[in-house]
Amino acid sequence: HCPPYGIFDEIDNYGQVEHTGDLYLSKLTRGNVALKLHVFGHIHECGGKKMQNGPGRFIVNASHVNEHYQPVNKPIRIEI
Repeated sequence: HCPPYGIFDEIDNYGQVEHTGDLYLSKLTRGNVALKLHVFGHIHECGGKKMQNGPGRFIVNASHVNEHYQPVNKPIRIEI
């Protein structure tokens, strides 16, 4: 449910960008752990985004709603 710190975890906190991700998950996604796919959706502001995190490894914010809970993001397809 939660993103790793610094990856699709930005929110607008009264005009200031704030990272809300988890530091432990950040270490897991940036380390030598062979995670093929890390999917989350808690931070709606960054929903609908994906990135490749090495060969065959992906990080996805799959939230389909924005911060106002409006369904605005299309589904994301990942082939592993």
